[in-house]
Amino acid sequence: MTFANTSDISVVQTIVEELEDIEAFYGDKAYKSKEVDELLEKNEIENEICLKETQKMTKDERAAQREIEKPKHKIRAKVEHSFARLKTQMKYHTSRYTGLVRNNMNFTIACLASNLKLFAHKQIALRKVRNS
Repeated sequence: MTFANTSDISVVQTIVEELEDIEAFYGDKAYKSKEVDELLEKNEIENEICLKETQKMTKDERAAQREIEKPKHKIRAKVEHSFARLKTQMKYHTSRYTGLVRNNMNFTIACLASNLKLFAHKQIALRKVRNS
């Protein structure tokens, strides 16, 4: 968690340095830069950042790139759905507290509650399958 005025791309180096055993780095188009590409290559991390589409691309080039990018988008969709669940079901729209520590703790508790809710729904669905 960072302050609101901190850009996402500025913490990529911190993430790469502090987390161990990173095999791949997924991100949206905002993370695509020469510096990030070099950092991931230097640390032997698979670069799975989505590529930007340009206006110069033809319709066929755009379609080909979208087909290549599909596996990346499928993985990112799982992460995005988790955040969407936090925002919609858990009503976690904004930070409520002053300071990173309190907001980080509140976010962690919201994530735990969201995961417990998801787990409960999956258990209920599993029982329905077993009983039918």
